[in-house]
Amino acid sequence: MTTSLNQTYDYIIVGAGSAGCVLATRLTEASDCQVLLLEAGHPDIHPDVRDPTKWVTLFPGDLDWGYMTTPMKGCNDRVDHVPRAKMLGGCHSHNANAWVRGHRSDFDSWAYAGCYGWGWQDVEPIFKRIEDWQGPASEHRGTGGPIHVEPAKDPNPIAVALVEAGPSVGLPIAKDYNGLDMEGTTLFDMTVKNGQRFSVADGYLRPALSRKNLTVITGAHTHRLLLDGSNCVGVEFDNNGVAQAARTSGDVILSSGVIGSPTILMHSGIGPAEELEALGI
Repeated sequence: MTTSLNQTYDYIIVGAGSAGCVLATRLTEASDCQVLLLEAGHPDIHPDVRDPTKWVTLFPGDLDWGYMTTPMKGCNDRVDHVPRAKMLGGCHSHNANAWVRGHRSDFDSWAYAGCYGWGWQDVEPIFKRIEDWQGPASEHRGTGGPIHVEPAKDPNPIAVALVEAGPSVGLPIAKDYNGLDMEGTTLFDMTVKNGQRFSVADGYLRPALSRKNLTVITGAHTHRLLLDGSNCVGVEFDNNGVAQAARTSGDVILSSGVIGSPTILMHSGIGPAEELEALGI
């Protein structure tokens, strides 16, 4: 981790959340590939980040973007906080540590809609490669992967009672909701190791930090893309109050989340023309 820049990089990754950490790690497996990872937030070393019981204390605050919804008609015009982490690991560094793959029918519906290669049979082997599952052996779970996943330890008695009460109202108890069947009551699988949060930054990014071809800069808030005609050639960012630019001979990858990535695109003049014109962009 540094504040100095190379003249150019093969890849510039904007955002060190779940996607950014994985991308930086996988791309730098090629030793001749120079990668710059920019994170607007802080390192994830705050003690409340490491303590999985303290996640509710992390937002709003310095480690959160502080986004709010617009008034929601279906909620009596209530305005709610939208948690989005501002640190290494992204939201995997301040969420509830629950490990949920998603229902297989969701992925199959993507493939049916034309997103070939994203059906459940395609993605399940990838999920298995990601996991280092500590629970009962299963053909649907993986071991030896970078992300430590374990069954909930010492659960609250009320949570156990709720799960056990499922059959009394016609709900089965789901033996492994990350396997084939998500229907029913169960306790969450957790990304917790030795009583501490185990995030994507722990599983992917930290093992790669010793690589000489990876540069990570925190406190680097990307404002816009640098364009040469219709080609993206770099990014402009604020590094702790100092304006800087980084350039690439290859690609810029936006992995700044569902709010951050569109914001950067619009600041760069890429987006709905009417909205941009109204903002003077």
